[in-house]
Amino acid sequence: MEHNMVMENINEMDNVNYTNFHNQLDIDRIVQMMDNAFTADELTRVINVASATLSALKKYPFEVETKQRNSIIDLEEITDKAKNRYITARKNELRAAAAALDDAAQEWGKRIQDEEFTMVKNKNKSKTPISDNSAKNKE
Repeated sequence: MEHNMVMENINEMDNVNYTNFHNQLDIDRIVQMMDNAFTADELTRVINVASATLSALKKYPFEVETKQRNSIIDLEEITDKAKNRYITARKNELRAAAAALDDAAQEWGKRIQDEEFTMVKNKNKSKTPISDNSAKNKE
């Protein structure tokens, strides 16, 4: 008896969640959000919202198959476009940051070297412990 009540509560909660999700689902709002997003941070929010909405749509699908399919396609296209715009925006932000760094370095009279970092490989370790070496140096 108690198990049945728990299952009814779970089903009731799922029904409430299903109804709430479909009442709040607004793909046009996500498109508008993307159209107003220009920075990488703003586009990250769009990607996260579209991905979460897509996930919820798969959990709470439309009863009409064509509406479900079209909504999934729309959300996948929004996500893809937002990711492409994110990449472009982030590259531009990094270029601007690099230019600002160059300007600051030049203003300070410092030169930025474009050398690549080279990892220094360890030489063969000495067989004598460090403490022994330091004791010998003191003699």
